[in-house]
Amino acid sequence: DLVVRPRPADLHAWLFETDAPQREAFTVYDVETMAPPEWFDTKGDPIFAALRDELRCVGFCKADGQLSVVVPFLSVDGKTRLYPSNEERQIVGILGEWFEDERFVKVGHNASN
Repeated sequence: DLVVRPRPADLHAWLFETDAPQREAFTVYDVETMAPPEWFDTKGDPIFAALRDELRCVGFCKADGQLSVVVPFLSVDGKTRLYPSNEERQIVGILGEWFEDERFVKVGHNASN
């Protein structure tokens, strides 16, 4: 199953689920970014830089593989924000809290320690 654009309360409930099997397992995440238009090479390919690029979305899936969640921030048009600003602030806070919480094992695609 796939949930796209969860409400803040639903994202928090899912990420911070307290069922013992989930807590003892791991959550996989992947971050997708978009290079700004001025950052393309001479062939027209984007030059990605994680600390500079626009965050498009973050995807999650727990170890059991039963449900994936996609948190989209920026549309593929590169301009449209997909959450109202108050919800986006809540989502960013929830993600920050979860990523910093050492109780949860996180496995990042192309992530480093």
